[in-house]
Amino acid sequence: MAKRLEKNTQISLIRRRLHQWFLKKKRSFPWREKKTPYRVWISEIMLQQTRSEVVVAYFNRWMRLFPSIESLAKAPLDQILKTWEGLGYYQRARNIHQAAHIIVEKYQGVFPQGEKLKDLPGVGRYTYGAITLFGWEKRAVAIDANVFRVMIRFLGIREEGSRSVAYDKAEKFLETFLCAKRPWLTNEALIELGALMCITSQPFCSLCPLRLVCYAFIHDCVVDYPKKKNPKKVYFLKRAVAVVLHKNKLLVLQNKQGLFADLYQFPYIDLDNTGQENPEKVLQKRFPFLFLQPLRVVEHSFTQYRVTLVPFLFETKEERILHDYKWEEIERLRHLPFCSGHRQIFHQIDEELSLLF
Repeated sequence: MAKRLEKNTQISLIRRRLHQWFLKKKRSFPWREKKTPYRVWISEIMLQQTRSEVVVAYFNRWMRLFPSIESLAKAPLDQILKTWEGLGYYQRARNIHQAAHIIVEKYQGVFPQGEKLKDLPGVGRYTYGAITLFGWEKRAVAIDANVFRVMIRFLGIREEGSRSVAYDKAEKFLETFLCAKRPWLTNEALIELGALMCITSQPFCSLCPLRLVCYAFIHDCVVDYPKKKNPKKVYFLKRAVAVVLHKNKLLVLQNKQGLFADLYQFPYIDLDNTGQENPEKVLQKRFPFLFLQPLRVVEHSFTQYRVTLVPFLFETKEERILHDYKWEEIERLRHLPFCSGHRQIFHQIDEELSLLF
């Protein structure tokens, strides 16, 4: 592969083909318009683990609510998490909020560069490269999952050792391959190529502008790259959920730590997966309230868990104080961030309750 790319003219030709393809085929996204370090930063964090089409609505709403770093720093964490609700990985939202405070307080609202940028919470190797490339249009390398997949196939990099070794090889190549005058254009073109053409399963090699010099295509071994990971074990959970109503309030818990720190949820009890337990009776033993009706079962997932929530609506005439739980008005709950499955439960009953409160 190195011999085929020794001549600068050949590299230049390959790069030109890639640029031409990108300028013709690139998708239109709001974060590609009016690029600033702030807009690039928010979009790149949102795009981690989430499809671009899904991110559009979240990004637009975020920019309406927090058009600047200053407005983001002033916003309460509850509002940040509520706006992030549905994207998952809430630690990323907390990192954004914390970083905004640092930028305002330490750098007077001016986005830092270089090593100072790397020190911000949640800014890793890729995010640093993306902000530098797309936000300031300065030279850097940004390798996300799409670019990594393209490079693994294009260069024929074997992942026999650690993934970081393969990453370093890809980065070393890109340091010379990116356009000298417009490195951001080359890098973004590779991101788009990985998203549209060089996809994980059944890539569109016949349409790829790099196919004639792609190691995996030439050697007819595209399916061997990248090396397939062993699937993670999936755990199944079943939970009985108590939605307890008292006048215009519901009983909720705000998590203090862990994956769902700062998010709200209804009281629940873990059930076994045998189906032998009666969820309603299990709940009433723990929460002796007046049963009103069952609610629709909710299925959701997080990390390696697939969760079935079996919710029931209860009512109480007294505002009992229960350990760690608190009563919140329904109107206020509409503006607070919920765990994914519990948010779906709240939406179920919110429309009906809104007619009363």
